[in-house]
Amino acid sequence: MTGPLDSCRCHDLVADLAWAAEAVGSPVVAHDHLVGGISSTVLRCRFADRADPLVLRVIDDRALLAREPDIIDREAEALGILARSTLVTPALIASHDAPDVGRLLMTWLEGRIVIDREDLDQRVPAVAALAAEIAATPLPAGHRLSPWRSWARANPEPPSWGDAGLWRHAIAFHRAGEPPSLTDGAVVLLHRDLHPLNILWSDGPAVVDWVNACVGHPHAELGHCRWNLAVTAGPVAADRFLDHYMELTDDRAYGPYSRWWDVDSLLDKLPGPGATSAWRAVGRADLTTDRVAAATDAFLRRVLRGAEQES
Repeated sequence: MTGPLDSCRCHDLVADLAWAAEAVGSPVVAHDHLVGGISSTVLRCRFADRADPLVLRVIDDRALLAREPDIIDREAEALGILARSTLVTPALIASHDAPDVGRLLMTWLEGRIVIDREDLDQRVPAVAALAAEIAATPLPAGHRLSPWRSWARANPEPPSWGDAGLWRHAIAFHRAGEPPSLTDGAVVLLHRDLHPLNILWSDGPAVVDWVNACVGHPHAELGHCRWNLAVTAGPVAADRFLDHYMELTDDRAYGPYSRWWDVDSLLDKLPGPGATSAWRAVGRADLTTDRVAAATDAFLRRVLRGAEQES
């Protein structure tokens, strides 16, 4: 993980660093705060008796912990599964789960975030290959990852910033459909938050931030990434991502891609148009709230037009 410094949100920084020191068996001699961590504080820590830094995630939002009591265990479980895969991901060092705070210590990965529109557009095939590789990761018997579930609200309303008629159409489309069902044996590993800010580029790509990992239909991975690409690199890039992914995978097992996944991903972002501050923090000053809202409307319009053509 890498990125510019961010502000501290730790509930008790001294306690967090003391836990990390005990887990490693060496005092923390320096730390800095990393970009990201909408649901958590993410620190890069250096230790007296260790050459390489480690990354410490701290989740201290009690409301989030009440809703997602297994959030730290989920990332620990995912990293354990990924340790046996070909994907480049952080390695788990230690984790601690409690009702008031969750902590996880993992290895630091060198790399840079690519968010420039043209550069990102060129990497669309590689991002699609990452999504396919995640879905192909073997799931061990008895794993403890939860099934995918929709994050869309039960009764969403059209957002104040968008085209109300367009969003009413989307809500009706979502209600009329449902995600394809799968038997337990057909589910795959899902990152659930795959997008450019969670991919580090060095000699090859690495995927970080596995707190939302779950299992489910492989196409559940795609809608969220497609929206991110539509906003940051343009709607054509989002469509190219899907085309590359479908070329890399055996769609006979799962059927064609349903635009329902795109709409579900967009509805789970309401009432806001999306988190724009993280993009601006890594250099995309052009992605203002108004521009992201306009790009989101444009992507939704394109998705619904595609759904009509396929029906």
